[in-house]
Amino acid sequence: MHDDLVVRVGHDGADPIVRLAGEIDIATVGQLENRLAHVRKPRVTLDFCGVTFLDSAAISALIRFQYSLRERNGWLTLYGLGPHQLRVFGLLGLFDVFDSIIPS
Repeated sequence: MHDDLVVRVGHDGADPIVRLAGEIDIATVGQLENRLAHVRKPRVTLDFCGVTFLDSAAISALIRFQYSLRERNGWLTLYGLGPHQLRVFGLLGLFDVFDSIIPS
């Protein structure tokens, strides 16, 4: 069964918090990329507390977003990653790619 992706953009002071819920995969990653393309602030937090699944398409999109922020001297925080997600990030060596990863 496929869970739709819900993307909600809020703010913590001046900085956006993008709250994600559902699955981020090849079927929904375009929706995520579209929403992130409209985030113009340099410091962004992505909240993964509601994410039930992510695949390689999702990870690729996150890496591209990270580098787009770096080009603007920005900072990306990945918040609320679960144990399985952290394991995948560790196996892929992604802890050094992202600015900040905060587990759930």
